[in-house]
This record gives sequence, structure tokens and C-alpha cells, in this order.
Amino acid sequence: MLVVSILVCVELAVLSWSVATYRYEQLERQMAQDMLVADAIAIMRPFAPDGTDTSTPAEVLNLMRRLRSAGLIVRSDNTEWRVGDIFARSEIDGAFNLDDPPGITTKITDALNLLLVGGGREIVLVQRSPVQVGSLVEVFTTDDELRAKTLKHALDMALVSLLVTLVLGWTLVVILDRWIVAPIIRISREVAAFHGDPEDESVDHPPSGRSDEIGGLEMAVDEMRTEVRRALRQQTRLATLGAAVSRVNHDLRNMLSTAVLLSDTLEHSQDPEVRRIAPRLIDSLERATRLCTDVLRFARDEKPRLTETDFSLARLVEEVDDATPPPQAGVVRLRVEVPPQLVVHADRDQMFRVLQNLLRNAYEALENRPDGDILVGAGRAEGHVWIEVSDNGPGVSQGTLQWLFHPFRAKDKLGGSGLGLAIVREIMRAHGGEIELAATGSGGTTFRLRLPQRQKAVQRPAVREKAL
Repeated sequence: MLVVSILVCVELAVLSWSVATYRYEQLERQMAQDMLVADAIAIMRPFAPDGTDTSTPAEVLNLMRRLRSAGLIVRSDNTEWRVGDIFARSEIDGAFNLDDPPGITTKITDALNLLLVGGGREIVLVQRSPVQVGSLVEVFTTDDELRAKTLKHALDMALVSLLVTLVLGWTLVVILDRWIVAPIIRISREVAAFHGDPEDESVDHPPSGRSDEIGGLEMAVDEMRTEVRRALRQQTRLATLGAAVSRVNHDLRNMLSTAVLLSDTLEHSQDPEVRRIAPRLIDSLERATRLCTDVLRFARDEKPRLTETDFSLARLVEEVDDATPPPQAGVVRLRVEVPPQLVVHADRDQMFRVLQNLLRNAYEALENRPDGDILVGAGRAEGHVWIEVSDNGPGVSQGTLQWLFHPFRAKDKLGGSGLGLAIVREIMRAHGGEIELAATGSGGTTFRLRLPQRQKAVQRPAVREKAL
């Protein structure tokens, strides 16, 4: 209906223009023929000196009858010649000056007026003679024949326009239906069926390979189905993981809590080395207990719980270094360029996990490299603290970049789960900060942390995780 409506509007515009042009051309043709009579009059001059018509040759009158003109007036200087019937000025319904052609709008209006209310009207055509310089010719006639010819032309053009509209409209409809409407309907049905049952692949239609927008839509829908199904399978695995962690978490936390209670006795040992190592051992056990809870919380899609305090970032980096052993193969140098006076306000345990994940990833990237180098730097900027962890490893592969911070999507680590960076980003966003991949390539990789410095939180004493 839209195509036919547009074609009808176009054909009506073309029809109006054609009829208006045809009517005006008929007026010009009428005037050109009568101009021959005017020229003959000017040559024969069958008039008395005072301008009175003394005799009109029969040839002139017969020519005017064939032209269906009632009469004409030829004005030259101060002389006027009249031939035939001259209408009274009060009876003339329209005067048309052919020396001043009207615009297309006026032509269309006059043509419609002729077709609708024309016929039997007396009109006069005015034009200067191209042969007799200074002569003005006025032709008096009726619009009966003009209306009949224009009406016939309008009907012929309307029939042609109707045939063109039908043929062209049907062709366009078939083409649009085949190349646009039908593919979109099929895609919409596939999307609706996919919405009803995402796992049913029987209704999938492979992309047609078109290079236009429809082909791009088909490719996008196909990629969307693939990604959603992959995400659904991933969510299923996450749900299974969450159920498994829930079952393991109880026993594991009981065992860790028992280990914490037993390790408390090491603090009272007489051996100075044991007393020195005991606090670190207890902190590691408590951190492992909290890690069990955090993994369970991640599987349940819960936000990390923060207990924000002020602490020395340089001291935290030292603890992370002590708790994160480098790879056995190769030599890795760790450089720490953190100002000793830099104090940050955040959850110390969560930031420990963040830095440990990044440092462990850097160690793994430098495994089996004889010249491994890691740099941990930090500083203050306007309203936040930045922390950078850089290495001179091989960089992140292109296949991993788009999934870098998504859980279980790591392709570079054959033995890892790909959960580390996802947890890091979650912790940073819980603090109101962010992690970004600042640089990567053959020269190494740099991760940058941005930690906003908000007002101090209410200090709460640390509480050990107890067994459930």
C-alpha cells in the first residue's frame, strides 16, 4: 500500500504537469496559426485609410473558420485592423498573454479550471507578432475545442499512468517483498522462536551471505544467538560451580578455622623464628577462609563486603610479595616504586587480593624467561590514587583482549580459571574505582588501578571467620 500510494502521488504530479503543459502548448499552437492570418492581413491590408474593414478576402475568413477562431484584432502603431466577430470585453472569461508564460503552478491551476468548469467560455489570446514588428495580435475564440483536446489527453495520460503504476508497483512490491520484507519477517520469527526457547537450534537459519544491511542483520542475529547460548551454558556451569562451592564451603571453612585455632598456639612458641612466622601463617589462614566466602559470594553474584581503613600501600605490596612466590623456572626481578608515605583508604584484604592476582599473572607471563622484570608503581592524582603493575612479558593475545575481564574466558592460561581479573574488576568497582589495560604488546603489559580517595569509613575491629 505504501509503494502504490507513493507511485500514485508521483503519477498524479506527472499527470498534472503533463496536462498543464499540453493545454499551454495548444494555446501556443492556436496562436501560431492565427498569427499567420494576422500576417496575411498585414500584407493585404484590405482596409480603408480610416481603418474601416472594407472587404475581407474569402480566403482569410475560411482560414479563420478552419482555425475555429471567432475574430482577431491586429494593432500596429495607431492603426487597428479587425477581422471576424470581436467579443465584448465584458463577456470575456479569460485573457492569456503568451508573451509572458506563467509558472507551472499557474499552468496546473488553469488546466484544472479548464477541465472542471471549462467549455463554452469566451477567451482572448494576446501576443506580439514576430513578423510585423510593433504589431500586437489579439485572437478571440472559445475554449470548447481546447477543453475537448485537453480532456482527451488527460484521459490518455491517466490510462498510461494507471498501467505504469500497476506494472511498476507490482514489480517493486515483489522485489521489496523478496529482498527486504520476507527476510525481515523470517528474522523476526527466528528471534521470537529464539526468545521462546533459546536452546532450540532447529529453527535457526544460517546467514545468506548478503553484503547489504539485511545480511548484516542476519550476521548480527546469528552472532547474538551464538553468544547468548554460550552465555547460557556459562551460566549453567556457574550455577553448578555455585552449588559445588556451597557444598564444599562448609567443610573447608571448618578445616581452615581449626587450622587457625591450632596456629594460635604457635604465637606462644619459645622459638623466635616460629613466633615471627606465626602471624603471617594466621593471616594467610584467615585470608583463605575469607576467600572461600568471597568465591561463594561471586558465584551468587553478590557484591564484595568492604571494611575500609587507612593503610600503607608500600607495606601491603611487601606482604603481597612475601605471599606470592615467583616461578621456579627463570629469574624474575620485582621492583617496587611506591612512596613509603603513601596511605590509601580502602579494604586492605580486598586490595591484597587485587595486587596478588595482578602479581601472580605477571609472574606467570614471565615464566621461563631469563630476564623477567616486574614493576609496581603508585602515586597520587587529583582525587584518586593510581597503581600500576607492569611486566616485560609477551603481552596479551588478540583472542583474549575482548574477554580479558570476563570470568572463565581466559585463553592464554591453560591451567587457570580466568576468574582472577574478573574478581579484581569487581573489587575495584565496589570501591568506586576501575582497572584498565593501560598497555600491552611484545614489550610487555601494564595494568592500571584507579582508587578514589573518599572520606574515612567507620573503623570496625577485624573479626575472624568462624566455622558454620
